[in-house]
Amino acid sequence: MRKLYEDVKRMVVRKVRMGKSLFEVRELYRALTEQWETLPRGWTKESLRKYWDTLTGGTPAGEGGVRKCISKVKDVYPDIDDAEAFCASLADVLFPGWRRKAAEERRRKKRKER
Repeated sequence: MRKLYEDVKRMVVRKVRMGKSLFEVRELYRALTEQWETLPRGWTKESLRKYWDTLTGGTPAGEGGVRKCISKVKDVYPDIDDAEAFCASLADVLFPGWRRKAAEERRRKKRKER
């Protein structure tokens, strides 16, 4: 989880135009991870993985799983008002480092296109 915070912090420092202070980033990070660190009674990492597999068909986060999750959540759970944040934070718990890996893959593909 600390790694996620550092990644978000670096992102905001690089993109100062976003207008977010480091305090706001810390609060965002805490809000995202706090919900998953205190799972509802009876939930475990294994049950989170099964839930992810149900939403994505077992696709890992960096390989299109987050997009599948977002699509499924919007269809099945319309009362979740920010499906993107929900799925991304779930992926952060199950696939630490997926954002960095996905960004590196996008950069690699972009270089090949040139």
